[in-house]
Amino acid sequence: MPKLVYKVGEICLREQQDIVFLTFGHMGEEDGGDPFTGASWGGKPMSDVWESMPSRKEVIHWLGANDIGWEECFYIYSGTIIAPYEGAIYVDVPPDKSNEKYNELLGFLEDEKGGCVFSGVDFLFLSYEGVLKTSR
Repeated sequence: MPKLVYKVGEICLREQQDIVFLTFGHMGEEDGGDPFTGASWGGKPMSDVWESMPSRKEVIHWLGANDIGWEECFYIYSGTIIAPYEGAIYVDVPPDKSNEKYNELLGFLEDEKGGCVFSGVDFLFLSYEGVLKTSR
């Protein structure tokens, strides 16, 4: 069944605020990744394996158990692209340190140095103001 998946820039404009999202897989075509995006896991392109990646499953399970919404997204900012979906997700919680849910998310995802505790997972921020500037 066809499904509409939005780019992170489109989601940022829709929400009218800064957003956070997650990408999955190691970056690098030399690692057996997709020749266009470079994302891979276990030597296979993410477009082939994202549904079975254990860290992605664990993150999604945790989000659901903690009543934090999410949706699939493309981790490109703007423009037109024809590419397979590779498992990236927008996390529906405002990136605001005064927000309890955001702090819970940080506690789950980040180590003491601010990196992601899950190998091959990137926790990313997109500025609403930055998207507005480039969309004009």
